[in-house]
Amino acid sequence: MTRADALTRAKHARGFVSAAEIITEFADEIGDEAVSTVVSSLAVLAGIAAADAICGVTLKQRSSSDDHAEAVRMLATVSPRGNDYARDLRRLVAAKSGVQYSPRLVSPAVARDLTKYARRLVDGMERELSGPTA
Repeated sequence: MTRADALTRAKHARGFVSAAEIITEFADEIGDEAVSTVVSSLAVLAGIAAADAICGVTLKQRSSSDDHAEAVRMLATVSPRGNDYARDLRRLVAAKSGVQYSPRLVSPAVARDLTKYARRLVDGMERELSGPTA
């Protein structure tokens, strides 16, 4: 993965997490009971994109497997914060199927948690992009 690819994935991550946070901010005004599901899906996408960017800038590769567990394992190898990043990505990908494919709506509490994990990954991504290996 080139640095340019990693920077593109970073833009995706920023966009997804920003959209999730903006929608959350206006959730009461939107009044749609499905808004938490939308926010949760955006959080999952943000976390995956941030993980790609982190791995791309630090390891010069990203997981290309359909199995997101591989991305979690790869992210854990990023030093020194990889295990923290991997923990948040693991939580996000564990929720992915239920959030993106289930007919059930996601609760606002779950959406808040997933957005928090995504935000931590995006913040970590920013640290990695500006760090000495960048």
